[in-house]
Amino acid sequence: MPTQAYASNRSVRDNLSAELTEVYDFAVHGGLVSTITLPSKLPLGAVITEGYAIVQIPGTSGGSATVALGLNTNTDLLGSAAGAVANLTANAIIPLLPNLVAGTVGNAPVRLTAERQLKVTIGTAALTAGKIVVYLKYVGPFDLKPVTTLP
Repeated sequence: MPTQAYASNRSVRDNLSAELTEVYDFAVHGGLVSTITLPSKLPLGAVITEGYAIVQIPGTSGGSATVALGLNTNTDLLGSAAGAVANLTANAIIPLLPNLVAGTVGNAPVRLTAERQLKVTIGTAALTAGKIVVYLKYVGPFDLKPVTTLP
């Protein structure tokens, strides 16, 4: 049987904004307690402004597995509590960046501190099934050079 693979989708709309689609699939990536790095790279300085995870195949586990998603850290997009296997039901739409989605004052979008790849961290127990499509919108990267003062 041939091995399945997914081609990541990165769409640049203009010089300032872009979108990324990545897929975690148990059938392709496995489900052991581990951190799985997906292939697409996002540039240094990009600012993640919006994101959603859509569950296409429900997550199942012989225990109480968790799934976290991150870029700078393993959990800066979705913490393990929100990614509990009980929340990974068919067609569930899970907002990423919960502080941004809720509009909580004082919480900022995620800014990448280096070129990053999406990390899927499976914790507590192994998954036995599941497929999650992750959609991210971002702006930048911006030129971070200092501005010269004019005389």
